Amino acid sequence: MPRILFALSSFGNLIKSGRISKAKGWIAKVLNLWGIGEGSREGSIVVGEKTRGAKKAVEALVAHMKEKEFQGLQAAITYCGDSDLAEKLKKRIQEIWVNAEVEIRRMRGLCSYYAERGGRIRQL
Repeated sequence: MPRILFALSSFGNLIKSGRISKAKGWIAKVLNLWGIGEGSREGSIVVGEKTRGAKKAVEALVAHMKEKEFQGLQAAITYCGDSDLAEKLKKRIQEIWVNAEVEIRRMRGLCSYYAERGGRIRQL
């Protein structure tokens, strides 16, 4: 079963939908935090880690992939407004898993609403 990992650079829509508090969202914005997490089997989102900045978010996603024992076969990256960062993530994945097939797609629909501009959602 595929796994969904994500990196969120903004928490605005999560605040609006009641998934996180305004105070937590404000602190995250001020500190330039990215939320790194995954989708649960029940369909909820679980933010397990917070990093500061995009470069650390890419490294956190790769570390999460290693932790979840990614086999290096296929991965899909969806992005919302920042294709350069998606390319950096793809390059980093292929540095570690040389034969990995990594597809990059523009995010659509509900995913782009929650991820907001700059967010990433990765499927293992």
